[in-house]
Amino acid sequence: MDCIVNEPDPVCAPFFDKFADLWSRPNQSQCFAAYVGGLLARMDRKNVEAISNRTAGQAYQGLHHCLTESPWDGAELNRRRVQLMQAAPRTRSRPEGVLILDDSGVPKKGEATQGVKRQYIGQLGKVANGQVFVTSHYAEERCHWPVDLVPYVPDNWLAGGKADPAFRTKLELALELADRAVGWGLSFRAVVADAWYGRNAVFIKGLEDRSLPYVVELQATQRIFARLEDDIASNEHRLKEALSLLEPKDFRPVRLKNADGTDREVFVAALKVKIKELPGKRRVVVVTHRPDDPEADEDLPFLLSNVVQLRNGTVARLYALRNWVEVFYREAKCDLGAGQYQVRQLEAIVRHWQLVFVAYGLLVLLRRRGRLGRWCQKKGLTVRQTLMAVRHYLKQRFLECWLPQNGELFKEHLQQKGYWFSPQLVNMTK
Repeated sequence: MDCIVNEPDPVCAPFFDKFADLWSRPNQSQCFAAYVGGLLARMDRKNVEAISNRTAGQAYQGLHHCLTESPWDGAELNRRRVQLMQAAPRTRSRPEGVLILDDSGVPKKGEATQGVKRQYIGQLGKVANGQVFVTSHYAEERCHWPVDLVPYVPDNWLAGGKADPAFRTKLELALELADRAVGWGLSFRAVVADAWYGRNAVFIKGLEDRSLPYVVELQATQRIFARLEDDIASNEHRLKEALSLLEPKDFRPVRLKNADGTDREVFVAALKVKIKELPGKRRVVVVTHRPDDPEADEDLPFLLSNVVQLRNGTVARLYALRNWVEVFYREAKCDLGAGQYQVRQLEAIVRHWQLVFVAYGLLVLLRRRGRLGRWCQKKGLTVRQTLMAVRHYLKQRFLECWLPQNGELFKEHLQQKGYWFSPQLVNMTK
């Protein structure tokens, strides 16, 4: 079995040391390194029990206490991580990047976990029991990383329901995250959000009240006012019906980057319409693979921006960067166990996510700085490939450096956890 060695190493320890002054008790630093190391390790589940079972010399009680009750400030931990990302020249936010506002659901059984309710869970693509977290994410073509996260607490968990002073909608939480990103000094060209946010006039007005530039998607069924063929005057229509105002010659080709580094060609054109509940006429950029027949395009984004200086192609390119938050959700959940916590209280769950952010931040820094050059010949690693390289490095360190010198400790660890150890491992410790 792979074992987590909770001792300083040349790859992870320098990053962990950047958080040393946040701990008020000696064992907190050890538990922090053990937990993040566990999130990076290869195992089926990423929770307190699984991580303690794989970490030599790490008791379950200590790790559980650190996550659930120990007095440390998760918000300050996350702010420090953002500072570290901002301080590194290759990962800091840039004016050409975007701030993505989005949310992600985690399916959970039962009703005992704080914040669980039957609601739409994007991971499942349907309404189910689970929790929802609103996130902010920085992205550009070369680099992307999570900024912050707040849990959405459904009204059934609050004494006053939706009238409770503590109740916040997902739209309000997203705007709060935007405020926080600005307060932390992040640079970005636009706030980007999908159609669930873009369809809401309150959200759009909230961004405009803050003088924040944005590119958001609109729903094809969005109510607009336009004068279409056979209309005597401007009438109310659905947005998709306004495609009849465009001809194939109105579309211009644009190349967009894919997450795998390849690119694709799309075609863009602009509509000028009045959107219901928003003042004035607005430019809506249509992005299609079918300029000859955009109505037949099943994947047809309608994009709204308040930055008149942006060309139609630039609007499309900025929105294409939103794909990186989907990549992050997939990697965080599949590779780092973001949704695999086994704690009930919301504060502990948020702490788990914040530690996932730390693990992801470490991988981004290692990838952008090329710090794995001594252990990996391949250049231009993705975050997932960087994780594989880190796992290989830590495994080799365990087998070649730590195990031969700590054989008795390892055997004691296995016996305490109820594992059987093979004669081959015993021989390696001699």
